[in-house]
Amino acid sequence: MNLELAAASLSRRGLGLADIRQFALQCRNGASRAGGDAAALVLLAEKASAFFERHEGIAMTNESLHDFIHVLADDVTKLRVAAQQGDAALIEALNAFALAFSQEMMI
Repeated sequence: MNLELAAASLSRRGLGLADIRQFALQCRNGASRAGGDAAALVLLAEKASAFFERHEGIAMTNESLHDFIHVLADDVTKLRVAAQQGDAALIEALNAFALAFSQEMMI
């Protein structure tokens, strides 16, 4: 998994909660390989895992699930664009992502 594949996997139709878990596992697996995407993939995996764990076994609307997938896909896009712009842009995007994610976890 890399950021290009992450974007493609989230663009599929009909994704469910199990797909979010699989996405997290694939991101973690991709992060084990050296490369510029590793830190971004770890953060994406953590966000997807946290969502899965929060909602596993609980009824939720398709709208809530699709809203999360849309936000996660936007995160992937921001990180992918930043990675293409260079290390400084990627670090800035990673910091922004981590800050936003940490605030979500506090709720």
